[in-house]
Amino acid sequence: MNYFFYQLIILISIPFLLIYYLAKTIFFDKNYLHLIVFKLFPKLKINPLLFDYHFHAVSVGEIYASTDLINHLKVNNKILITTTTPSGQDQAKIKFDNHENVIIKYLPYDFHFIIDSFLKVNTSKKLVLVETEIWPSLIYCAKKNNTKIFLINARLSKKSFQKYFFFQKLTKQILIKIDHILCQSNDDQKRFICLGANNIQITGSIKFDKKLYKADGISHITNKLNKKKSLIVTLGSLRGNEFKLFLENNLFVESADHIIIAPRHLNNINRIIKKIKKINFDYILLSSFNTYNADCPKFIICDMFGTLPMLYRISNISFIGGSFVNKGGQNFVESIYSKCPTFIGPSIFNFQYFSELAQSFGCLKIVNNISEFNHYLTLLSEDKMSLNKMKTNGMKFAKEIKGAIKKTLNIINR
Repeated sequence: MNYFFYQLIILISIPFLLIYYLAKTIFFDKNYLHLIVFKLFPKLKINPLLFDYHFHAVSVGEIYASTDLINHLKVNNKILITTTTPSGQDQAKIKFDNHENVIIKYLPYDFHFIIDSFLKVNTSKKLVLVETEIWPSLIYCAKKNNTKIFLINARLSKKSFQKYFFFQKLTKQILIKIDHILCQSNDDQKRFICLGANNIQITGSIKFDKKLYKADGISHITNKLNKKKSLIVTLGSLRGNEFKLFLENNLFVESADHIIIAPRHLNNINRIIKKIKKINFDYILLSSFNTYNADCPKFIICDMFGTLPMLYRISNISFIGGSFVNKGGQNFVESIYSKCPTFIGPSIFNFQYFSELAQSFGCLKIVNNISEFNHYLTLLSEDKMSLNKMKTNGMKFAKEIKGAIKKTLNIINR
């Protein structure tokens, strides 16, 4: 496939995308309605805006990963942040909406004429793509405008590699237009080389190059929950029907004093509430905790962005979702950094290298099913020494993977 045929496919797909987003609007989230408008008909100002940096991050995870970089650069640079999803847009606004040097927008559909029009009035000196945001039209049009292009925190799982390899001709045409590809690991570098990319360096993961988390800002919760007296389990970034696997397991539900459920997508909260009611337990939303005066119920549902690391901090044990379903896992390092013994399921292809490294340090355990997790839950709740050892090993792991942000800044600042 070449660039022309890619454009043809995008053009043909637009009616189907409209149907998809309309269905999302009707059944899940009304925010998707204005998303259709922004993506097909972006607002184009008469007076073009010039930015020093244009960061494109698809959703919440990529915004989270690039936050420290943007915080460093926004002091002396004009920055455009674009996202693909409403949740990514919301997170970007939480982080940066009040800063005078930062403007936040949706990235339009990756159709040449729409993207070209968008970039003509939103010109940037440098385009910074986060992780695997390889959009052919965006890269092609940016390079046509003499914009320097960086792919940072770049990763390519075996699954993603196979997809890109299937369209190798187009992939190579686009990858060679990127000036610098900054990979997370050796495996990622090898896969990008196989696809025909140039100028590849290994810088590590900026998502994992974070400060250790403290339980600041949630004192109203810590006053009611005491992990020294109770067994508190956080189920973080659950995807699809993973919550059902836990809630339908009586042994798990009975083992923990308090269970914090944090879905990857907040539009799943109503489904979780229905399931909790079905098994006859009380719950509370995290956002309502301030006004809740009774004893804390068994279930706490996280309905707020940006609180997950702090919730890990007040937990005895955590499980990270996207790994009991075939989604490749979610960010487990923020749990390790929060000094919380961390577990993850078998689907970890998005974090293969770092999960193997964390296992070798003894701060992450992989479980194949709920029964295995229950086994460790019982074992570790009675063995404080092993729990503390996992925490100590986590701090050693954290030191091992530091430095990615500094390396990345040095390259994109040139």
